Amino acid sequence: MRRFTVVPALWLVTLVPAAAADKFTSETGKFSASFPKDKQPMESAKEVDTTAGKIKLTIHAAEVKKDLAFIVIWNDYPEATAKEEPQDVLSRVRDGAKGPDGKVLEDKVVALDPNKVPGRDFLLDKGDNHFFRSRTYLAGTRLYQVIVSSTKKDDVTSKDAEGFLDSFEIAK
Repeated sequence: MRRFTVVPALWLVTLVPAAAADKFTSETGKFSASFPKDKQPMESAKEVDTTAGKIKLTIHAAEVKKDLAFIVIWNDYPEATAKEEPQDVLSRVRDGAKGPDGKVLEDKVVALDPNKVPGRDFLLDKGDNHFFRSRTYLAGTRLYQVIVSSTKKDDVTSKDAEGFLDSFEIAK
């Protein structure tokens, strides 16, 4: 069985403005999330090489303030992923995001209502003043990563960050 991990490399992508909205909806990604009213999510796509071949990441990101970003990344895995235990896949995503020098500060199993989509909510200290909070969900073969990234731990655990993470919904 092939094992692979998708890890966002946001500093390597070129962002293009998406429509300004409080509640952002991606028709192709089949999700919605509430970005700050005065910030436009930017959209980009990037292909990454994995042991299962190339996977296209679609990234929606908004710089909320200096050194703080709200991000949703989605991608489709090969069909073989649907046969794996979802928490095993999500653990590998967490570990890939952590990298070799990062630390997992918090990690818990979650589910996204109403369909109980398997997920993980984790907080990482990636080192060099980079904190990363993610709620990651696996809906069949589609991976969603809902991320708050900042140089300050307080930013990724704030009420605003929680509101963004809580706003995420998968379309029916």
